[in-house]
Amino acid sequence: MDEVNDHNNTMHIVCAADANYGAYAGITLSSVLNANADERIHLHLFSDGVNATDVTRMARMACRAGAQFSTYDIKQKLEGPLKLPRCINAYYSRTMYSRLFLSNLLSQEISQAIYLDCDVICVENSRELWSFGEAVALLAAVRDVWVDKRQEHKASLGMPVESTYYNSGVLLINVEAWRRNKVGELLLDFLSQRETFDYPDQDTINGVLWRETVELPRRWNVGITSPIPGDAPAQLKTAANIHFWGGVKPWHFGYRVLIGTGAESYRKAKAASPWRWRLPDFHLGRLRRKIREALST
Repeated sequence: MDEVNDHNNTMHIVCAADANYGAYAGITLSSVLNANADERIHLHLFSDGVNATDVTRMARMACRAGAQFSTYDIKQKLEGPLKLPRCINAYYSRTMYSRLFLSNLLSQEISQAIYLDCDVICVENSRELWSFGEAVALLAAVRDVWVDKRQEHKASLGMPVESTYYNSGVLLINVEAWRRNKVGELLLDFLSQRETFDYPDQDTINGVLWRETVELPRRWNVGITSPIPGDAPAQLKTAANIHFWGGVKPWHFGYRVLIGTGAESYRKAKAASPWRWRLPDFHLGRLRRKIREALST
């Protein structure tokens, strides 16, 4: 097989993390390998100080699965001219911006990639998603069922209120076109012109690329909550990727009681990973806040 065809048949999966999220990115990538056991996979980690032990575990995990693994130090890019703050707020860190540099980091031979947030787990084979790339001129994503309803928010980003607002947790990216059209520069320019964002990286991607983004079937990015009662559990039955969006994550102590949706799927993904013995993240203040929120609804 020649090099070009090899890259076309290999699914390139990108994930980003800092020191606090290295293990969770590892569980995400482990879930990809387990759900795609017979596929050619190349895992790419954009690292903003991920612990060396976690990186080593990812590399060994990929090797055992017959997959390739590459890691990229993104610290200097994130500390570049924009001087992105390390912590945006209680929920976001600067690592979210790493996908903006995607075309500069990945090899010139890579023409397409799937980006996954590290609170996503893969539960079904991804080849069908990968094959959508043939019809994607630049970017494909799933509609955000929460934010898409906020017409005033879309308008604040310069989007028509009738346009679709997409969730950035799972992205199918035409890397070649991203590079050719200097999309990274367009996104950074948009980012530099605004002082506040509700969802920093996601707002940037939507504000710049709403015209070019192709909508993917929802099963490729099913969130654990929905504005429609009973919708999320129903959607999870056909989900290929489960997205644990929101402030309470499945690795937090008390998740099964406070949220519960998707907890068993995450438990299985973690148990099948090199981080199976990692203890839940316990934060008393967060737990108290979430209990109050649950009791008030």
